[in-house]
Amino acid sequence: MLKLNERVPLGDAVDKALEKGQLTGKDARPFHILVKVSEPDNRQSPYQGTIEEWWISSDQWRREVTHKDGMRQTIVVKAGKKTERDEGDYFPLWLRNFVTAVFDPVPDVSMWKTSGMTIDQITMPNGDKSQACARGQAKIGTDDSATDAFFNVCFDGKGRLEFYGSPRYSMEFHDYRDFGKKQMASKLISDPEPGTRLVGEVTLLEDESKVKDAGNLFASLDMNENRFRSIEVNAAQMEQLSTSNPAIPCGEIGTPERLLRR
Repeated sequence: MLKLNERVPLGDAVDKALEKGQLTGKDARPFHILVKVSEPDNRQSPYQGTIEEWWISSDQWRREVTHKDGMRQTIVVKAGKKTERDEGDYFPLWLRNFVTAVFDPVPDVSMWKTSGMTIDQITMPNGDKSQACARGQAKIGTDDSATDAFFNVCFDGKGRLEFYGSPRYSMEFHDYRDFGKKQMASKLISDPEPGTRLVGEVTLLEDESKVKDAGNLFASLDMNENRFRSIEVNAAQMEQLSTSNPAIPCGEIGTPERLLRR
């Protein structure tokens, strides 16, 4: 017999999902993970990269992120001190989103905790619950230029994260597998643009104690670069930056081919 549960605060549901699925959260165990990102339907796709991390604790870990065109970021944290080496000119946003999905799948937890929103789920005969989703809304921009932005989060029948969507970062989480007390999504899916479907597959997830020569992995790097910084700019700042841009002359309007020939 189906039974409607009491409403659950959305912040509690997010906490539960992260407790189950965030590798570096509560009850974390040392791990070694390798994720390969590709566009399966296009072998020549520029969307190809890897994410690899060896993690002992929040004070000791190593991460290497690479892109097929030569970008490479290596971060080592030893005794809480971070060193970093960056190669290449640009860290693609789509690859950065997969890094977020693996290690920080809900990057703005406080927003959901303070939203006051709730979710309802139906308990099935086997004890699982129905899928539940919540949608938040916020304003981006100021005055007449303000527009609506939407945020979505969905959970599966076991309370695990199934989808997270926001203007900056969206990801689907599939095929959960056990790892100690955790359950890790072994397939991540993103659609960065129409007609492009990217898949991140966890090809390796093992206890870090099985890694050979682990001591050398956590040796501090001889530099601490920060080439791929991300700087948040609010809507008011963006509008101020664009106020001096000249208007597009009517004579410049035309087909993309025409503009490219100029």
